[in-house]
Amino acid sequence: MERTLPPSCAELVSLSYESSLCKKEESTPNDKRNVKVDEEFYNELVQFVKRNRPRSLTMEERLDILILQGSLRYSQAFHKSKNGARNTLKSRGINAYIAKLMRRKQDLVRKIWSDYIKERTVATTSRSSPASRNSKLGVIQDCHQITHSLQLYLQERRAAAIKTDAKDVLKFFISRRFIDIDESNSDASKMALRAVQRYLARKGYQRRKKPTSENDRSKEENLVKRDEYVVRMMKENELKNRRIVYIDESYIYENYSLPNDSLFESYDEENHAVATKCKGRTHCFIAAIVDADYHIPAECRIDVQKEHLMKDTLDVFEGSRKPTTDLFDYSYFEKWMDILLSALRSRNITNSIIVMDNAEYHKKLPDNTPKANQSKTALQEACYRYGIHFEYSDTRNVLWNKLSLYIKDHVHPIIVKKAMDAGHEVLFLPQHYSNLQPIEIVWAIVKSEVGRQYTTESTFKDVYHRLMQAFHNLSSHNVQDCIKKANRNLEKLYKHIMEIDNQAVNRGDNELTCKRHSDTDDDSKCFNDDLEI
Repeated sequence: MERTLPPSCAELVSLSYESSLCKKEESTPNDKRNVKVDEEFYNELVQFVKRNRPRSLTMEERLDILILQGSLRYSQAFHKSKNGARNTLKSRGINAYIAKLMRRKQDLVRKIWSDYIKERTVATTSRSSPASRNSKLGVIQDCHQITHSLQLYLQERRAAAIKTDAKDVLKFFISRRFIDIDESNSDASKMALRAVQRYLARKGYQRRKKPTSENDRSKEENLVKRDEYVVRMMKENELKNRRIVYIDESYIYENYSLPNDSLFESYDEENHAVATKCKGRTHCFIAAIVDADYHIPAECRIDVQKEHLMKDTLDVFEGSRKPTTDLFDYSYFEKWMDILLSALRSRNITNSIIVMDNAEYHKKLPDNTPKANQSKTALQEACYRYGIHFEYSDTRNVLWNKLSLYIKDHVHPIIVKKAMDAGHEVLFLPQHYSNLQPIEIVWAIVKSEVGRQYTTESTFKDVYHRLMQAFHNLSSHNVQDCIKKANRNLEKLYKHIMEIDNQAVNRGDNELTCKRHSDTDDDSKCFNDDLEI
């Protein structure tokens, strides 16, 4: 069996030329590819490439140069072993040959090869071309290799609880030859650090402490409330004896849009990004959804017995540009709660479970409830009114401790008492677990439908009509899917809690405590697949 010999440099050029001649003979006279490549055409082509190609070498171009280096040197070595030293390019000739083909500097081509020989890697930036604007330290190439390596680096440091900042990332980039600087030059180091900071900001990284929600999530009190809620809801979902009502509030800005959903041609020079408008005025809305009545077979259920948006509880009104905490308050919510209870009566829904979040106005206590900042005399009177035993020598702190325990167990928020009087029960979501609230997913669907219709000509009134239409388009099937999604998250969290409990059977109390406080990090991993619309 004959062995196929690799072509030499001259043969490569000859084969390419002969192939082009064959194609020329086969092509028709009207073939637009059949052009005469004269000096004028060639110069025009070179200028076009220079205008549109980045002045700095991209990772892809460096890899192309490297494979050319390897191919030509391999061909040179092979033919030298067969034919001796005749008709072979020297190392300098190979660098010059590639530099001429690629229209790059010969020193840069030679450095790519020497770097690979020494480090077995290719740097994405270089000091070889300081006159090139894009190859300066102000730019770090945006490629998958750098992005993925950085993600792994940060994951390793997070797992080891090591603090990481831009300086650490810069050292990592230097060690991996993603950026090449003279570390003895303070100006170059500062410029490179700023480049890394810009790169991290562009990629969405932020340097900050863990959000308060993460710290609050690990508090023992919140862990207990989380476990109580999850176990209770798992039991209710299994029994299916009571209908569950989910309520929530939200809002949408006048200029809310989903620009990332639009297709565009990245190479179209006329594709200019439209400047984002200010958020504008706000449409606020509140509503409730209700689970199905499982006492009735699915095929026999009428509309009010299926999962659905309770449209008679939907209220949309104009808010302001302030945060949502200023858009809703207790006085408004109390009136809306009467509407909800009336809607439940009209559907003959009794003994339901009403799920809501922990907004402050949801938990407002009666006005006569004692407070920690009241005088000692007022606290003593409150103890007497509630029948709590106390000594006149008790300090304010002692009195308040007795009162706070009593209030927690016996004094219900006004909204809760209103629901109890109507024959319903209120459950509050555990803090920082909004993925257990299906109506949050409903809001995502509604907002995405409105956002996709946004144009620069959209008015505040247009947004209102689109919002109402989006609510109108919500079907029972949509609401059912949202509830199923939230219940899947609930089951996942329940399994996670049970696994922690089972793993702690053979461990000491100290290890159990550490695990209970560290499991909140695993919670985040459990819910990374939440619906994003």
